[in-house]
Amino acid sequence: MLNVDLRNVSGNYTSKYSLVIAIAKRAREHVERAEIEKTPLTEKPVTTAINELIAGKIAVMENDD
Repeated sequence: MLNVDLRNVSGNYTSKYSLVIAIAKRAREHVERAEIEKTPLTEKPVTTAINELIAGKIAVMENDD
């Protein structure tokens, strides 16, 4: 199981909910792309999405509500 320190990830974000939703959506994109391309996933999609977020490859859009 991946054990990520949320303080490192959530430093720029106010909502943990937004982080979880963004990571889940990105993970689904990885799964869908792998299914379309018929390629096996070498890493769990959630792990890949979290690593992309940490590396700054994806951004989380938060509402101003």
